[in-house]
Amino acid sequence: MNPIAKGLLASIGLSTLLGAIALPVVASPFYPSRYRGGTLRDYETCTSQLLDLELEENLTALACGTAYRPRDLSDCVSGIATGTDISATTALESCRQVRRPLDLATCTVGIAETTNGGDLPNVLDSCRRSLLPERYANCVLGITNQSDVTPAAAMIDCLDATDRIRDIYPTFIRSR
Repeated sequence: MNPIAKGLLASIGLSTLLGAIALPVVASPFYPSRYRGGTLRDYETCTSQLLDLELEENLTALACGTAYRPRDLSDCVSGIATGTDISATTALESCRQVRRPLDLATCTVGIAETTNGGDLPNVLDSCRRSLLPERYANCVLGITNQSDVTPAAAMIDCLDATDRIRDIYPTFIRSR
């Protein structure tokens, strides 16, 4: 490589490096600043809420310390433990296994309240296994509210992930 090309590459590399260092950090709308690792207050709130539910300190420290969104985790556990007869320890196990802990709590409490708390372990597990817990709860509640289908049967039907044939009838008429 000739000396002019080397100098040009070195100049471009140096200006790119300096430009990257000088650029301000801009918050992305897809990655809100409140979720960039959690604030001190998020961890304090998580620890306080879980200890108030009489969970062990070591378990609380591990749960809050490893949570991506510690406040959401503790809100999930608190919501399930206070809104149902599910223990805080069982709720914590499930809340740690999902991406949407607040949706898990909404789903579990919503179905448990409407179905008079029948088969709570199954309700919690079904909400945990659902990819979209709020939508799942709406499915279960919508079916059970408007029909004689049992909540257990509705939970199975709403969780069924088999391929369904959609739009059997054509939505257009072909022209020749």
